[in-house]
Amino acid sequence: MKLKIPVIAICLLGVVSFATTYLRHDGQFTSLYTSKAQTTELPTPVQEGVMTETQKQHSRLFGGYKQDVTRGKTLHELVFEKGDVQVGRGIGNVILPRSFSTKEYLADLSCKADAVVIGTVTDKSSNLTEDGSFTFTEYKFVAEEVIKDTSTARIHANTSIIIVRASGAIRLLGHVVRATDHSEKPLAVGERYLLFLRFVPTTGAYRSFSNALLDDTFKLEGNQITQVSDQPLPLGANRPADSSPFLTEVRASSLNSSAK
Repeated sequence: MKLKIPVIAICLLGVVSFATTYLRHDGQFTSLYTSKAQTTELPTPVQEGVMTETQKQHSRLFGGYKQDVTRGKTLHELVFEKGDVQVGRGIGNVILPRSFSTKEYLADLSCKADAVVIGTVTDKSSNLTEDGSFTFTEYKFVAEEVIKDTSTARIHANTSIIIVRASGAIRLLGHVVRATDHSEKPLAVGERYLLFLRFVPTTGAYRSFSNALLDDTFKLEGNQITQVSDQPLPLGANRPADSSPFLTEVRASSLNSSAK
C-alpha cells in the first residue's frame, strides 16, 4: 500500500532535518515550539561527573544539542538560573517524498538494522550527555521475539539487552530536568515495543537510527501499533494502525535481509 504525499522525492534514511527547539521553565515555553511535553517519566537522580565507564561511552553518542537547544548553556547552568527546566528539539520542517511505500521502507530499514526485536522495557536510567546540554537514557529491554540479529550481536529470546536513546528525565541539583528529542522520544517501563536497532560495539548495547523523517521505534498495544516519536512517516505521529499486517511485513523483510 502506498501513501501519496505531494512534494519532492528523497532517499530513505538520508534526510537532512531543520530542528525547532524549545526551552521551558515554571510551566512556560520561552520560544515558539509548543508541543505537549512529556511529564510522566520519573526522573533519575544524577551527580555530575559520576558515571560508570559504560555510561561515559553512551554519553558521547549524543551531541549537537548545546548549540540549537540550550543555546550554549549546560543543563547545570539552566537549573542554577531557573530551577526546574524542560528542553527539547522538535521535528521541524522536513521534505516529504512524492510517494511512500511502507513495504519498501521496512525492507530498507530491516537491511540496515543490526537487530529487529519485539519485547518489553523493564527498567531505565537517565543521565547527562558528555557536554551536559541534554540527557540520554539506558533502557533494560527483554526481547520476547528476535526477528533479526547478526553473528557479531547475537540476541536470545527472553534475555535482556540495553537500549540507549536520547531524551530522559533527571534530578539535577535538587531540580527536575526533562529533555525530549521528538525524533527519539522516551520509552515507558512496562510497555511493549518493536525496535529496529544499531549495535554499539564499544559497550554491547543498541541504539535507534534517530531520523527526522522516518521513525524506527513502535509501541505495541493489543492489536494496534503506533510510532513512539513524532516523525511524519511511516505511520505518522499518534496514528494507530493494525499491527498484524505491519508485523507480517517486518518479519518478511527481516528474513529477506538476513538471507542476503
